[in-house]
Amino acid sequence: MNLDTQKPKHIAITPDWNRRWAKEKWLPVIMWHYAWYEKIKEVIGWANDRVIECLTIWGLSKTNVLERDENEISGIIQLVNELENLLPLLQEKNTKFINIWDITIFPDDTRKLLMNIEKKTKNNEWMKLAIALGYSWLDEIVRAHKKINNAWLDSENMDEQEFKKYLDWWLDLPDLDLNIRTWIHNWTNCTRHSWIHLARSTHAEYLNHKNLWPDYTEKQFDIDLEEFSKTKRTKWK
Repeated sequence: MNLDTQKPKHIAITPDWNRRWAKEKWLPVIMWHYAWYEKIKEVIGWANDRVIECLTIWGLSKTNVLERDENEISGIIQLVNELENLLPLLQEKNTKFINIWDITIFPDDTRKLLMNIEKKTKNNEWMKLAIALGYSWLDEIVRAHKKINNAWLDSENMDEQEFKKYLDWWLDLPDLDLNIRTWIHNWTNCTRHSWIHLARSTHAEYLNHKNLWPDYTEKQFDIDLEEFSKTKRTKWK
């Protein structure tokens, strides 16, 4: 047994319930989505400076795309298109961009734009930035199954390790070490994993915050890394 108290290689962040942030400030709901985007740029820099190997940020669940108000979704799509403006930062920070998504639920122009960011940053090596758009864990399982069927593979004799290869970016992303989720429900004090990277989080630590995502700070990020470093994470050899 090895006790690992190193810094996390892979951090996932779930910026939950931030529409509330806009409502508390009497702003249009779409404004929290813009706040989400601005905060991403900050966190990329923090993770990059601290030599984090991979950062996953949940951007939009598939349920959100299918169930949110049409005007709100239209505004979100416009904002997703602005991810192209991250390219100079990604190139400066030598960061590879990865999409974790159901590609079919976005307009053609948006899909092409996101795939183009992947293409232009594919050789970057310092850090990997995975954005989960139109994502859900069950949908990832379904899409993996479809890939196997479409390839006419023998699923009857497939083991777990072989199946994992058909999940989103399985070979590129290390297992999740730390999952940070913003905003605990004040009236229930409940916490949850929100279904991010479930097959890859066996040894992950979970930290939940009462502050909302736009209010998440670099100081808190360092506190979270410090809390992670205090844990004695057992990994059986």
